[in-house]
Amino acid sequence: MKGNLVKDENGWLVKVINWVIDKTFDNAIEYVEDLKRDNPKMNQDELADECINDDALWAGVVGVGMGALQSIPGIGQAVAVASIAPEVAYLTKLQVEGIIKIAVIYDRKISKEKLRYLVLTCLTIYLGGDFLK
Repeated sequence: MKGNLVKDENGWLVKVINWVIDKTFDNAIEYVEDLKRDNPKMNQDELADECINDDALWAGVVGVGMGALQSIPGIGQAVAVASIAPEVAYLTKLQVEGIIKIAVIYDRKISKEKLRYLVLTCLTIYLGGDFLK
């Protein structure tokens, strides 16, 4: 399809991202509206930093949990392998919400197709960094 940012519409990751976008879009917008209301003196950069720091905290919690699971001798590796899909799903959710929140903070309109592309880019960078470790 000409002009389509994501070529494989049937891939499992694209399906997960589409599902997450549909489930989190309104919640992310509501979060930013609440954040703006609760912090009227914060400028856009400070609001974005608040969102990024909050998402980074939760991504760190997931990372620590995964590391703790892997450290259990024997069973830890099996549990860690089994928990890869939920970890990817949760981190995808964080990425989607983070992108939506930042777009709303800076009053940008973002299409779902472009959002999907941005999420795939963020995940590629994240997973690529893990691969290089």
